Amino acid sequence: MVIMSDSELRTSPNLLVFDAASAGRVDKLVGEQFPDASRKRLAQLFAERLVRVDGKKVKKGHQVRQGQRIALDRPPVSDEDLRAVPAEGALHVVYEDEHLVALVKPPGMPTYPLRAGEVGTLANLVVSKYPECARIGKDPREAGFAHRLDADTSGLLIAARTSDAWTALRAAFASGNIQKTYLAVVEGRPIGSECEVELLQDGKRVRVDYAGLEAYTTWEELVRTDAFTLLSCQAHTGRMHQVRAHLSHCGSPIAGDLLYEGTVQEGLSGHFLHGSELHLSHPVTNEPLSLKAPLPKERAAWLAKHDLVPDPGA
Repeated sequence: MVIMSDSELRTSPNLLVFDAASAGRVDKLVGEQFPDASRKRLAQLFAERLVRVDGKKVKKGHQVRQGQRIALDRPPVSDEDLRAVPAEGALHVVYEDEHLVALVKPPGMPTYPLRAGEVGTLANLVVSKYPECARIGKDPREAGFAHRLDADTSGLLIAARTSDAWTALRAAFASGNIQKTYLAVVEGRPIGSECEVELLQDGKRVRVDYAGLEAYTTWEELVRTDAFTLLSCQAHTGRMHQVRAHLSHCGSPIAGDLLYEGTVQEGLSGHFLHGSELHLSHPVTNEPLSLKAPLPKERAAWLAKHDLVPDPGA
């Protein structure tokens, strides 16, 4: 690395700068500066737009001329840096045995860290009580989780406590052998009772695109008012933002879901989507498991305020 000028240090104290010793692809030149970094962690720098050549943000295939200045906003992180660290906090456990633990994630909490040193995620709380989870999974951030929920989505998550359980759970989710049920409050009333259109990731969201991945969601109306409908949704595939994107595509975005054309709702933090049930075969014993997660208190109160509580006798 070359020494930065005083002005560069003042404006970007974390900047790492070097001059290209030869021409070539920028990702290759950055990799030469960090020989111990994995390709995945190097690629993450470019995905987060943290690399510049002569002041311009570039993609990993950008061709660099000899002598051009390459700047990184931060060095690539190691897997160990990304691993979830224990943190204090309450866990809502609905099931546990020596192979796995099922928990209820509150709304507004990420499933696991995205950045080195990040706390405030469910993974941090899990490894505090179940330290063995910290070493399970292909991604060091996962803390044994075999799936995840968006930060604003509340509900059930399963973390494996052994590598064998994690492998089996991942295979079950990938093959569609786990039944996933969500409660969703949508604005208005959706068209039909199912959506089967392909979804393609586009940055931080997905969009309907026939070049995307197959996705299938069904739903059943539980309660309807003039403004909202409470739905029980089945996600038959496991695509990113699947339920959110499909309901918006069918004319009824989830209440509070600004990313998919929803609107801010007074008294509601984030969007109203809750992973309420998971039905599966135990990944080790093959015994049937039926897991249920109650609504967080604030979301249950929001339903009551808007006359959206289902009739238990219906």
